[in-house]
Amino acid sequence: ECVSTKGVWIQVYQVRKEQKNVKRSIIKSVVGTLDLNIRYLLQGETFPGERVKTPFCCSTNRTPLSRYGYIANLCVAKSDRRQGIASNMMYFAVECAKSNEFEHIAIVLR
Repeated sequence: ECVSTKGVWIQVYQVRKEQKNVKRSIIKSVVGTLDLNIRYLLQGETFPGERVKTPFCCSTNRTPLSRYGYIANLCVAKSDRRQGIASNMMYFAVECAKSNEFEHIAIVLR
């Protein structure tokens, strides 16, 4: 379940299923992570990073319509790839953003 976005950063973790008679720390159970940030457009921006006009001094436009989700740092352990883990985390992040009434989501690929 996605928590309310009163903060500005949510980190999503995917963990391995528990196996009988196998004890693991939570850290060793993590197979994937993803960051969902809540950001606001800068004054003059219509989309993250695209400015219609360059203001003399940058300020943040903190209206509900200028708020957007920003997905970055998606990572899955090599040994656990090709199992749909990244897709599940992306789906969860997008649904979380939708449930908090974000109209736009930016995804950073590097």
